Amino acid sequence: MGIADWPGRWEAIRIACKRRGATGRWDSGRDGPPRVEIAPPADLAEVESVEKAIGRGIPASFRKVLLGYSRAVAVEWEVSKEIGATLPDVLREIWAGECRWNLEDLVSLDATYRECLGIFSNPDDWFDVPWQDKFPVLEVGNGDMIVIDVRSDDEQPVVYLSHEGDDTIHGFWLGRDYEDYIDRLTLLGCVGAEDWQLAPFVSGPRSCLETASENARLWREWIGLHFDTEGYQD
Repeated sequence: MGIADWPGRWEAIRIACKRRGATGRWDSGRDGPPRVEIAPPADLAEVESVEKAIGRGIPASFRKVLLGYSRAVAVEWEVSKEIGATLPDVLREIWAGECRWNLEDLVSLDATYRECLGIFSNPDDWFDVPWQDKFPVLEVGNGDMIVIDVRSDDEQPVVYLSHEGDDTIHGFWLGRDYEDYIDRLTLLGCVGAEDWQLAPFVSGPRSCLETASENARLWREWIGLHFDTEGYQD
């Protein structure tokens, strides 16, 4: 499993969400169908220009995706409250989904992250610790961030960061690296990036998004996805 599987999964997600009556997401998308847009890969000069602008390298797994697959992806969907009310109770907070990245956003994301780091600056405070030494890849709609831990070149997990004191999954791993994170997210139908939408699929600080759990099975059954997760290591 991996990058080669993503386009087929995203098309399956688009079809399943449309059958469930989903629209696109955000004010700009609610009048249209679920959105799946995949841009061509970035070239090396573009990537190096962004790295120069932010003063550091893009983490290896994310850089591989940008150069080898796509410079920007937007997969977005949303269901109405009436449709969402038919979900099992444990999944009732799920109402939208997204899988997004964009090379052009990284400079502004880095600036936002540095502003937050100025607030969460105490390396001895339990809430501030997860904010240290990260590379931002997405600002969530509620103001939280999804980032890559860059303390080590060997292990660079994707991590969820809360900015309002909510510790539900603050500092928790979502994937072992960026490719693994996107792989897991697509197996979950690209459920929304807010912590309350991800929480049913995360059981501990280093569980990552669990794709073979009972909640994952219930979710795929409800949304109408039939991905094979046999042999997938959560």
